[in-house]
Amino acid sequence: QRGPAITTWATPSGVRLLIAYHTKPVNEQVEIHVAYTDDNGATPWVDQLLETVGVTDHVANGKILQLPRPDLVRRADLSTQQVVVAYPAFDAATGTNDVVTQLSSDGGVKWTKKSLPLPAATRHDRFFPTLATTEPLGRNVLLAYYDTREDPAPVGSRLGVWASVLDPSSNQWTQPFPVASGPNVPFTPCIIRGDFYGHYFAVAGASDNAPGLPATSFWPHWADSRNFQRTEVWSARIVP
Repeated sequence: QRGPAITTWATPSGVRLLIAYHTKPVNEQVEIHVAYTDDNGATPWVDQLLETVGVTDHVANGKILQLPRPDLVRRADLSTQQVVVAYPAFDAATGTNDVVTQLSSDGGVKWTKKSLPLPAATRHDRFFPTLATTEPLGRNVLLAYYDTREDPAPVGSRLGVWASVLDPSSNQWTQPFPVASGPNVPFTPCIIRGDFYGHYFAVAGASDNAPGLPATSFWPHWADSRNFQRTEVWSARIVP
């Protein structure tokens, strides 16, 4: 059991704890699981297998091992128990990775797949999905991820940061849009050490109460090496 993501919230019967994780790779595949318990673990855990996905490098040329670490978030709307989980999956037929999302409207009991709109590029990779919602009253969920559409396979070394918003009225993902102002090339020593992809990628959601500011906004943060010879932390503000 690896790469856990955790969320918790109050329910009419107590407190629900929900965890998403992946298993140890076997034959280049892992299982994506979710498990939940109520009352802070007082009730037995209910564990579910969402999907078995392939494990490979982020592009098809053997650069770096890509474990499908899941991320998990509960929509910050007190009237719903909607939970979103996202994880990358390797498609052997195309030799690329894509982001898979699943939604639950009952606090993690039942799950439904929701596909991200595909870009025009036929060979690209989308990986390391990161989720965030806005607190305390926001209804939006943002999904950000690395994308190689600006430098598709078989090279795929220039990374862009892209995102999509889960529409609260239709429960569909919007067309992906760029977050970073341009692609960057990861600094090679970071890749060799294995401490670049995902380790410095996160999204925070905020509900702004100051006059004149939007009600909700998101702040993705990522490692960016476009200036070469050094890796910097970049950020951008997104108003859905």
